[in-house]
Amino acid sequence: MSFPQYPNYKSSNLKWLGDIPDSWDLIRLKHLFSLVKRPVREGDGIVTSFRDGAVTLRSKRRTDGFTNAVQEIGYQGIRAGDLVIHAMDAFAGAIGVSDSDGKSSPVYSVCVPNSEASSLPEYYG
Repeated sequence: MSFPQYPNYKSSNLKWLGDIPDSWDLIRLKHLFSLVKRPVREGDGIVTSFRDGAVTLRSKRRTDGFTNAVQEIGYQGIRAGDLVIHAMDAFAGAIGVSDSDGKSSPVYSVCVPNSEASSLPEYYG
């Protein structure tokens, strides 16, 4: 597959990226999304970020093979559409967009776009 070239390019100042089209801007991810910490709601199920990129309620996939907390200290609310990053398993693919409302342990980073027009959580997931 080939694409037409852009008329002008500029240096990205990133060795791994090289030159980028002149009209593009580099924006750090932390400027596109905000980290949120929501309270847990009564009756929320546990949301898990699986290594295949799925972020969903455990009850939709499987309920065994997990370590369950005796006390859910630090748990946070997750809403459908949130970009969820598992801090310990992100390297293995545990990043995605939640399809469910629920709660998760504090090891998850829950992010919402600062602007719906410029940030699609599904792309970053």
